[in-house]
Amino acid sequence: MPGTQRFFHWIEEKGFTPIFILYCFPFTPSALINVASGISTVSMSTFIIAVMAGKSVMIFMVAFIGHDWQGFIHQPWRLLIAAAVLWLLWFIGKRLENRYHHTDKTVSLQSSQEDPAN
Repeated sequence: MPGTQRFFHWIEEKGFTPIFILYCFPFTPSALINVASGISTVSMSTFIIAVMAGKSVMIFMVAFIGHDWQGFIHQPWRLLIAAAVLWLLWFIGKRLENRYHHTDKTVSLQSSQEDPAN
């Protein structure tokens, strides 16, 4: 499977996680992620939650590290704080994604049950 197909398959299969991870890095080309997400079957709610959480992590990391980068050499425990915040935001994003997916599935099930053509 060529690299492009693997990339699209990874985004469609995992949904939230690859978008979140890619947006956590400050130099990731956002246009590429946006196009890949738009072409894939990722829902709008999953995309928005992943972008908001990923950009929040990126901004936090740049500000946290950029404020006192020499402090990481003298106080390496700060890296643990940064990793904990990253994990916490990923976990919250996954919970929100699951909640919205559950709501989307419930709404689609209700509408298909109400449709007399089905």
